[in-house]
Amino acid sequence: MSRFALALLSLALLLFVLPACASTGGPAPEDEPGGGDPEVPAPDQDEVEIRTPEWIIPAGTEILWCFFGVWEIEDVGVVQVEVFDSPVSHHTLLKSVPADDPMPIDFMFDCTAPTGDMAAYAVLFEGYTPDFFDHDLGDDDGQEDDDEGTLWLDLPEGMAVKMVEGQRWMVDAHYINPTDEDIVTSVTFQLRTTPEDEVEQWVGAWTHHAQTLELPPGEITSRENTCGWEDEMSILSIGPHMHEWGYSYAVDLHRTDGAVERVYNVDEWDPEWRNDPIVEFFEPGEITVRPGDYFTTTCTWNNTTDYMLDYPEEMCSTFGMATPLETAFECYGGVSNQGG
Repeated sequence: MSRFALALLSLALLLFVLPACASTGGPAPEDEPGGGDPEVPAPDQDEVEIRTPEWIIPAGTEILWCFFGVWEIEDVGVVQVEVFDSPVSHHTLLKSVPADDPMPIDFMFDCTAPTGDMAAYAVLFEGYTPDFFDHDLGDDDGQEDDDEGTLWLDLPEGMAVKMVEGQRWMVDAHYINPTDEDIVTSVTFQLRTTPEDEVEQWVGAWTHHAQTLELPPGEITSRENTCGWEDEMSILSIGPHMHEWGYSYAVDLHRTDGAVERVYNVDEWDPEWRNDPIVEFFEPGEITVRPGDYFTTTCTWNNTTDYMLDYPEEMCSTFGMATPLETAFECYGGVSNQGG
């Protein structure tokens, strides 16, 4: 079945079940207190704000919310991104959605269960904040207190991520609520922009995912995920993603001449890095990939449970920013998806 047909089927099912969602984690009723909502300052003149409706994170649950929208202003460059979300957020991403995607604008739903091929939408902004994060220790999660946002992107002068009028997007918000109370929250992105004619170099996000995992109980297991590069570009950042059973993590750059360079390495994984990864930053030209080169990510886990771990309970992803790159792309199990 095609991605378009799957999405239409998903939309039909969601529209059928959506009225029943409110009691099990649906959109927040108008009289519901916003206990989990972060404090969000008013945006500056050069900032564009994207804000979702409020949604409910039920007590003791893990849930994924999705919300669709469209970029309605002129073409610009985005130079800085700050995200405001609940402390129980696992991740909050803004993704590119194809122009012909059937999901309607201003549509939100519980997307915890896989529907169609939505996971393949490319992430628009990945981590690049070399002047804000601690480069060596990774002990600054970018959030000084509960009332401030997370600075997720802060590009050097002359660099920007391209956003064009009519660009469709989706907020992908994943939560884990360990408390015994429901949490009502929303997500706000504040994007600082610059005129298109002031941008000297376009920057884009890239993400490499292992699509399927099977980790036997009581064993240490490794998995390799290989993704190739089709164009010459400079890698600006590399970040890892595993969960609490992570053991070690490495990324190797394989050249067409057979040379291999380790560009990222974690000998002992800390479960706290599930939400606060150590992102490594590089100067333009420090790591240049060329057509035919590829990254191999090696994730190792120690499954201390008595059952088989699989995706998404555990993950193996590598993400970052690169230049010149005008459209974001993701690679799932070796297959690339550029521009959403």
